[in-house]
Amino acid sequence: MRSIATCYNEHAIKVSNSYCSGPSNRAYATPKLTPSVAKEVTCIYKAKLLNHKQLLITLTWYNRILGQGLVVNVDEYKTNSSSSFSSSSSSWEESKSSSSSSSQRLQKEKGSRTFQSCNLKIEVFWDFSTADYDNGGPEPTSGFYVLVMADSELGLILGDKIEEVLDLKKYKTLISQQKFSLVSRSEHVSGNAVYSTKAQFCDSGIAHDILIKCDDEGGSKSPVLTVSIDKKNIFQVKRLKWNFRGNQAIFLDGLLVDLMWDIHDWLFNPKSGRSVFMFRTRSGLDSRLWLEEKVLEHKGQDRPEFSLLICASLIPSTPSASSYLYFTTVFTSPLPICSFSKMTAYKGKYHDELIKNAAYIGTPGKGILAADESTGTIGKRFDSIKVENVEENRRALRELLFTAPGVLQYLSGVILFEETLYQKTAEGKPFVEVLKEGGVLPGIKVDKGVVELAGTNGETTTQGLDGLGARCAKYYEAGARFAKWRAVLKIGPNEPSQLSINENANGLARYAIICQENGLVPIVEPEILVDGPHDINKCADVTERVLAACYKALNDHHVLLEGTLLKPNMVTPGSEAKKASPEVIAEYTVRALQRTTPVAVPAVVFLSGGQSEEEATLNLNAMNQLKGKKPWTLSFSFGRALQASTLKAWSGKKENVKAAQEALLTRAKANSEATLGTYKGDAKLGEGAAESLHYQPTMTAYRGKYADELIKNAAYIGTPGKGILAADESTGTIGKRFDSIKVENVEENRRALRELLFTAPNVLQYLSGVILFEETLYQKTAEGKPFVDVLNEGGVLPGIKVDKGVVELKGTDGETTTQGLDGLGARCAKYYEAGARFAKWRAVLKIGPNEPSQLSINENANGLARYAIICQENGLVPIVEPEILVDGPHSIDKCADVTERVLAACYKALNDHHVLLEGTLLKPNMVTPGSEAKKASPEVIAEYTVRALQHTTPAAVPAVVFLSGGQSEEEATLNLNAMNQLKGKKPWTLSFSFGRALQASTLKAWSGKKENVKDAQQALLTRAKANSEATLGIYKGDAKLGEGAAESLHVKDYKY
Repeated sequence: MRSIATCYNEHAIKVSNSYCSGPSNRAYATPKLTPSVAKEVTCIYKAKLLNHKQLLITLTWYNRILGQGLVVNVDEYKTNSSSSFSSSSSSWEESKSSSSSSSQRLQKEKGSRTFQSCNLKIEVFWDFSTADYDNGGPEPTSGFYVLVMADSELGLILGDKIEEVLDLKKYKTLISQQKFSLVSRSEHVSGNAVYSTKAQFCDSGIAHDILIKCDDEGGSKSPVLTVSIDKKNIFQVKRLKWNFRGNQAIFLDGLLVDLMWDIHDWLFNPKSGRSVFMFRTRSGLDSRLWLEEKVLEHKGQDRPEFSLLICASLIPSTPSASSYLYFTTVFTSPLPICSFSKMTAYKGKYHDELIKNAAYIGTPGKGILAADESTGTIGKRFDSIKVENVEENRRALRELLFTAPGVLQYLSGVILFEETLYQKTAEGKPFVEVLKEGGVLPGIKVDKGVVELAGTNGETTTQGLDGLGARCAKYYEAGARFAKWRAVLKIGPNEPSQLSINENANGLARYAIICQENGLVPIVEPEILVDGPHDINKCADVTERVLAACYKALNDHHVLLEGTLLKPNMVTPGSEAKKASPEVIAEYTVRALQRTTPVAVPAVVFLSGGQSEEEATLNLNAMNQLKGKKPWTLSFSFGRALQASTLKAWSGKKENVKAAQEALLTRAKANSEATLGTYKGDAKLGEGAAESLHYQPTMTAYRGKYADELIKNAAYIGTPGKGILAADESTGTIGKRFDSIKVENVEENRRALRELLFTAPNVLQYLSGVILFEETLYQKTAEGKPFVDVLNEGGVLPGIKVDKGVVELKGTDGETTTQGLDGLGARCAKYYEAGARFAKWRAVLKIGPNEPSQLSINENANGLARYAIICQENGLVPIVEPEILVDGPHSIDKCADVTERVLAACYKALNDHHVLLEGTLLKPNMVTPGSEAKKASPEVIAEYTVRALQHTTPAAVPAVVFLSGGQSEEEATLNLNAMNQLKGKKPWTLSFSFGRALQASTLKAWSGKKENVKDAQQALLTRAKANSEATLGIYKGDAKLGEGAAESLHVKDYKY
């Protein structure tokens, strides 16, 4: 059989794209071909211990009818171990027959066993006495646990009963740090040519049910290949003797996945009878299914890996046996098997379903039809076409919409009014079933309208929180999978008031978490009405203020952002002002999102807000054509802008239904194209499509003379492959460093050290900025050249520390606030004149039993925001540094929770102070366990840290430059490297702003002696180059470690 990579190219057979992940009532396996039952299942897991040793743990489950249970084997993982994952059946038999003596057969239903393997003490604990098994198979699905420990360290955890036997308080930190993944799964099955499995294609996605069937269904002489995902038939391939190889593009969890098959040997080589099915997530950079290996090698990139490889061997039936299938499933991307992490966001039983459904609704090319008009609102629409507002007419209109031929392919969701959720077609089919069969998720309006907000000048708040949980549970039972709640704000001379913003943001957050606890994806809809003569700048200002408040409230209420959708207004001029072009509206709207909307949100589905059908479509199309950071799907949730011409075409007459449905199809297709940025504005406009649908009832950020320079400098500092050297230690702090190497703390020695750093050969190529102390800003080399000139000539921007240290925050238990605001503007102007182009201000927070207090969070966030806007007004890019100290025994989960709370507060404060985010940098701590807790692996730290950023940090921020926080030089580099290797949405450069983690080994090598300068500079070059590689995710951990490079640099209650 040929190499699998040579079987496909751009000319391979391609079935039309399908969108999946949605529920369906269609059967995915015929009654005569139920999935075959496995007789034996072998799973191989790779476990990475905290000492970086890796193990292969093999579990083989036997059919319990034969009196067999589980066999456990533990081997050491070697770099060439992938050869043991061969897809041929013979290799599996060989591996079984040659299994090591460490194999342990566990025949009892419950117990424990200890044995030696790989020079480790292996302990196995298990209980499947009450386990459940699907279809009589050998592998339990629930009611069991298996726990494997190596030298008292957790190696593998499986099952749902683990919490009943494991002291989670004792092991919680240990569990959260552990990393194990399924790398291979094989099944021995006998029966029909049907196979099912599960696979997860991204960290934020869920495990999908995959079924592959190859049979002669329908009496065809030629077999038919059918692939189903999540109980939905995705495609069929007939005439397989001609189409035995091919590919199919599908969407899963918002990702493009390529499915490729080769069943040649099943058909033409019955002796081996092997087939191959592969699922591979496609990178956004891939323009073709396959990249030539030579090209990849030339670029120094890794070869593309598949998320899922399935090899099936078909052994022809004999007179004494049925057909025998041998399936091997190989996961070449590590898949998390068990997670006990307790993140700051909702983690209940609907967690995975919420993420899946939100991602599906955000599928590119699809959007939402808002058909949730209340009885009163739809009455106004009916009045315009002279139709009586009775239930039958309302039902007839909704049937027209939901059964329009060809329309549902362009929709991923439909929002229903409560009455509509329970209605049926004229033939008696529930609307919910109509939508599900069309691959569309039903949604439900759950608010009860707006009422006046007391204490304001006619502003409103939304009601409906009373009894919302019970209603959501009822709607979920009826088939709804997402919900809508509309908050309404207006723009006026003094509106929206802060009371209105806070009240509506808090109401949206309460609604959102209640929905998630009951299985519904919440659409967060803070609509700012278009009414009035205001310009687009005013609308942008209000939109950003409102969205910032909403996401702070959502964070406070622990809402799972990955399981939400945002439905905002587009940023437009008021209804009484001159209209703006689609390109201008797109730029303002996307900028507002970049400054406020966390990356974790999967999709933004815009409301039309009184625009005409065509205006709304053109504006959406312009947003998707706009270049820049857009880490969310930008789609639509239109009501009037999808139905206006449809209503006019219908006019309540049965004979007009076809024409009305064609009008709806036209608009749905146009908006689908707009989500992809491919709409040409050539849709046939139905009557009313160009009419305004509005009914009568200064940008937010700094834009002073330095705005463009700030954006340019911040972007430059965030250049991939470069980072910041923090050489801003105060006189007192550097004195402590000098004490460690027995050097006198005098100005000449401080100057000599800085000259050593700034003139080290080849070091500046890896730096984009250096933070200086005030003294250093004005110092010179021994030859009389100002340090500022040395840095500028090396392509490095000089920065300056502008805070004056921390003092105790009164009213707290020893927490601190940072001082230095007095006279800051004048100092910044002076530093700019001296050549500085960015600044640093360090806020310090600690984790304790009751810390950080809300007072500490608010005070430090507000201080950072005040400093930031003062810097920008004087030409300096502000580094926002809210450091959460590593001191203490806390877990990584606690650090993640605090980090997210602090960052959410910071970005709310920055928005309140009108800071230009594009002209800032964020310098946070990495998310790690406390200094007195057991350490976590770089992969775990990377996952927690990036997730915290995704939940809080707007895409407008150009770069995140991490502080090292007392980690050793090598630890900090490895953790940064792991973040840049992590797949997922990361719209910021992830880089470094290290002080101790760049200088520790340099200081030791120098020791204040001139004859050691060369060695010290070489040590600095080694660390600078290593961290440069880490910003690109290519550091191999092979840097020559200088003295002290592996030592912890933690200092309790560290102060500059």
